[in-house]
Amino acid sequence: ILIDRYLSAEEFAGAIGAADLILAPYKPQPHPSGVTLQAAAAGKRVLTSDKGWFAHVVPTFQLGDTCDCQSPE
Repeated sequence: ILIDRYLSAEEFAGAIGAADLILAPYKPQPHPSGVTLQAAAAGKRVLTSDKGWFAHVVPTFQLGDTCDCQSPE
C-alpha cells in the first residue's frame, strides 16, 4: 500500500504498529529521527544509517541494525 501524503497521528501509529521492521534510510544527520524514536517506542526493530545519531543510538539501545544507506551494496 502506498500513501503519498502526510499521515495523521493515528494513521502513523497504525502504520508503525502494523510493521515488522521500520526502514529509515536517511542521510547522516546529527539530530534524532522521529521515525526511529516512534519505532523504538512501539518496540519495532529499525534498519537505518550507520552514521551520525543513528550510529550511536541504534546499537547502544539495541533498536535494530545499521548499514551504509548511501551505498548500493
